[in-house]
Amino acid sequence: MPVWSRRLRHGHPPVEWGAVFNQAGGTLSGFNFGIDLRGTVGSVTNAGLILATGGGGGMNLYYGSVDNEAGGTIAGPIGIAGGAFGFHNPIGPITVTNAGTVSGADWGIYFTAGGTATNQSGGRIIGTSHAGVFITGGSGTVNNAGTIIGGTSGDAVEFFGNFTDGWSSIPVRFHGNVVGGSGSNTLELAQVAGAAARSAASDAIH
Repeated sequence: MPVWSRRLRHGHPPVEWGAVFNQAGGTLSGFNFGIDLRGTVGSVTNAGLILATGGGGGMNLYYGSVDNEAGGTIAGPIGIAGGAFGFHNPIGPITVTNAGTVSGADWGIYFTAGGTATNQSGGRIIGTSHAGVFITGGSGTVNNAGTIIGGTSGDAVEFFGNFTDGWSSIPVRFHGNVVGGSGSNTLELAQVAGAAARSAASDAIH
């Protein structure tokens, strides 16, 4: 399986479907996107660096899945964008599994057609200015065993709209508010031993 290392103005050329594998040591970077997957279902597995240096997202998808492995980094103004801001209209929910780092100068993850974000132990999702994870346009689920950080003007996790959403986490591992949408919202906090289980940080759940 090849290591991809490319630098283009728009990153990986827009493709209609398929799979992208970026191994450890590989780099995919571009001004607007590191990767732009359009059309039907796409999948990305990353253990290297995927980067948007200007506008857009480190990764933009219509529909599909992202597996960011330990040691992998996906970064840009938005780390992972699901058709956000009219880049391209999304056609379905996106599933992200993260054990590395997903970081956005604005949002870490931004889904506009619903989706699921699973942040594994050791994983970090960071939205520097806004939410770490923002989900609208469909039902959303966030499972967190790592760290999710919201920015100065945002929340750790924000669900927006009249959908059925769910959130589960080890209590002390989000930094910022968890904001439910106008639909049905379910919060589950996993039990952990000792002080962590008793922690009631200054963060809020709305």
